[in-house]
Amino acid sequence: MRILSWILLAVATAATAPRAGAQTVTPPPRPLLQLLEDASRRNRLPDSLISYKANVETEIAIVLRREEGVEAVGAMEQVASRLRWNRAGGYEQRVNGYRAQQLGGNVSMLSLFQTGWINPVLYGNRLRVRQLTDSTRNNSRARGRNGDASDTLPAVHPLATDRDMYYTYSGGDTIVTMRAGDRVIPIAHVRVQPRADVQGNVILFDGEMDLDASRGTLVRLRGHFFSTSVSRSRLARTFANAVAFVEYEQGERYGSYWLPAKQRLEAQVNTPLLGDGRAVIRIVSRFSDMEVNDTVLDAATLAKADSLRARARRPLTFASTDSLARFGAWRNQLGTITEGLHSDDFQDIAPDVWRPTGAPRFDLAAPRPADVMHFNRVEGLYTGVGGKLSLRDMAPGVVVRGNVGYAWAEQTVRGRVSAERTRGPFTLELRGGRSMDITNDFRAPLDSGNTFAALSSLDSYDYVSRNFATLSAVQRIGRRHFILRGDVGYGDDRWRPSQYLRGPFGGNAFRANHGVTEGSYLRSAAVVEWNPDLNAEALRPGIGGRFSYERGDGTLSWQRT
Repeated sequence: MRILSWILLAVATAATAPRAGAQTVTPPPRPLLQLLEDASRRNRLPDSLISYKANVETEIAIVLRREEGVEAVGAMEQVASRLRWNRAGGYEQRVNGYRAQQLGGNVSMLSLFQTGWINPVLYGNRLRVRQLTDSTRNNSRARGRNGDASDTLPAVHPLATDRDMYYTYSGGDTIVTMRAGDRVIPIAHVRVQPRADVQGNVILFDGEMDLDASRGTLVRLRGHFFSTSVSRSRLARTFANAVAFVEYEQGERYGSYWLPAKQRLEAQVNTPLLGDGRAVIRIVSRFSDMEVNDTVLDAATLAKADSLRARARRPLTFASTDSLARFGAWRNQLGTITEGLHSDDFQDIAPDVWRPTGAPRFDLAAPRPADVMHFNRVEGLYTGVGGKLSLRDMAPGVVVRGNVGYAWAEQTVRGRVSAERTRGPFTLELRGGRSMDITNDFRAPLDSGNTFAALSSLDSYDYVSRNFATLSAVQRIGRRHFILRGDVGYGDDRWRPSQYLRGPFGGNAFRANHGVTEGSYLRSAAVVEWNPDLNAEALRPGIGGRFSYERGDGTLSWQRT
């Protein structure tokens, strides 16, 4: 639970910095300006919308995104709840059912939620944003004693009447269509960016809107919120990058109201110095059986509804434990709501450090945590550092990486350097270096080797010192359905003895490092992966597979399938 709390805390702090750089504010083109004016006028909460209730089915997934982009789901929870809302601020989300699958011991993510996670409406000049940290909840309680009991914070809506004070807009000419019942709706994509000259402490949105180009109504909101009160230096972002993305999709109800149909919240946290991987918390909710205007409010309540709504809380209640376990009215199989989703879905609106476009940038970043520090019985303590140069707009798709370190017991310098060029689904990569590789066969798909367990004499791996240079070509087919990979290169393998009899913190004696046949070779390999995000250790539903053929020709010769 502490680890998950750290993730949420990192999102709440590291994601609060606005994008740096001055902007030249120019008015949007006249057609876009007219579309925004129409959408802002229609974004007022309709007088006739009093309330609604709906069933909500939510999946919460804990995901590890590895440096190569493959995702592994470590925990999957499914929550069934009943949501009630009214325009005077009434909000009740009651959890009626719960089930989960987890790899090993874990703590339920649901236990971290003190309030409801659903944003009930996107109407109005201000959106209400959940608070994520204990400190903000404490601040909320303090405000409650002074008359403001809200457990959410106000964010400036990109369609607010005062929007031009906070945002700039572009796009609006990209038209796609969607179908709602018998009506075909033309959709315009509008990019929303915060102004660089905003003063004071406000919460702003950075992302994109989908608007009904014929009626000017908001169909989808996709991006992330941040506070202007906290700015972080480039050095601070070297240690942690964290963003809480949102994707709110609306559906047309009774031909008059646009209300929630699907909502996605996704917290992504990355520590560049410790690798390109990310920790991801993915929360996706689907709405069904919605009934509109099921409640009657008296005239006095309606008269002060706006002020009541601004101070309202979002309580989360639970049925009894027995009732949660007995719930059987599930609409979706566990894992299907988040099926097909990936952390890269937000790449186009992600922080600059994660985006493939923009000015060239260099970051201190290692491909894997083990490239920064690890311990094993052959190398002893290894410490290193890595760097990443992304040329981006200067040479689209070209990335140069390097890492170097020192094995203190072995007294050997090791490291790697690589250059890759990506064009659409095709990647060409040249890499080389000197590494301590693992020779164990039949390793688990996400097994990246020993990091610190050997400190306590737990080291079941065998090692070979390898000098190598490899040219690789990778072709992706479909939405990560197939990955085809071909390698050709040179290698030279040498045996290294164990430097330790047992770990520094005690334990049983290490076994000797198994011997290897030394020599050099020309290595060639072909790999076909089907649904690479699926494997025996992950909880994502579906079927995947992997076929590989490898051979070596030279002093060492072999074939492996």
